[in-house]
Amino acid sequence: DEGGLTIHLNSEDHADKILSIRFAECEAFREMGDEFKTKFWHETDIEEDYPLFIVENSQWIEQFHQQSENHFRDLPLIHYAIWTTENWIEILSDSGPIVQWNDK
Repeated sequence: DEGGLTIHLNSEDHADKILSIRFAECEAFREMGDEFKTKFWHETDIEEDYPLFIVENSQWIEQFHQQSENHFRDLPLIHYAIWTTENWIEILSDSGPIVQWNDK
């Protein structure tokens, strides 16, 4: 919404907590179930203890610029990726996330 994008994740290790990942600015995001993950996820070595990644040399950023006719080319976009046991979430943002644990 106008306040950005917030993603809430459950944790098996912290059953009484929710991990909130908030992006104040979000130019694009995509989410897919584990069974529909993209080539990127098949080729990425996932460290299961860390659910949030920065994707370097992102092809998605280049595709985004092409599709938007370079309208956002001046933004320093970063491709963030979130791995969960059930979902794969990707975000393009020009600001870093605020990450915090909250009580359920």
